[in-house]
Amino acid sequence: MKSQTKIYDVAIIGSGISGSSLACILAKKGLSVIIFEQNSHPRFAIGESMILESSEMMRSLAKFYDVPEINYYSSVKTATKTVNSYGVKKHFGFVLHQEGEVATDDDVLQAIIPDKPYGHEIHIFRQDSDYLLLQAAIKYGCEVHQKTTVEDITLQKNKVIIKTPKENFQAKFVVDGGNFGSIIRKNSTSTPKKCEPKPEDFLRI
Repeated sequence: MKSQTKIYDVAIIGSGISGSSLACILAKKGLSVIIFEQNSHPRFAIGESMILESSEMMRSLAKFYDVPEINYYSSVKTATKTVNSYGVKKHFGFVLHQEGEVATDDDVLQAIIPDKPYGHEIHIFRQDSDYLLLQAAIKYGCEVHQKTTVEDITLQKNKVIIKTPKENFQAKFVVDGGNFGSIIRKNSTSTPKKCEPKPEDFLRI
């Protein structure tokens, strides 16, 4: 098994919105970043529907770290200038479901998303957003390995070893953006059972 001698500052597993956004920020700050993606972009992914909190977070991160690409998907006004495909989101509804009971008007919340000051929120086509953000990460200097599955990670005193089918890599820190397929969660013996994510935790309506 071939092993890289270079020690990267940060290794990121997964190149979705979170992984690539973090990679952009770290690389912009001058850190050496390597990204592992088991598929290749553009790729199919379910989601994503923005909410007020996530839109504001993206605007804040983009401004604070001077990475404008993170702001592209925060609202219609920014998406119109930079993104080819998206859906307009003017409302956001919730229904409280009680087992064996019929929902009433009191169980329903319909939030109206204002057009001002930033514009309505959007439904993101993940195959486009993930590809755009990964390209931004490459522009800022990240090294990307697509079609590369992380098989295992080994934590050592001052570094982590990332094992892939063809070679091993080293980094000072590792960030696992694998969500439900998290390699760290699968290999961890210290994660409390009640903290393990369930399929329903990832349900979006």
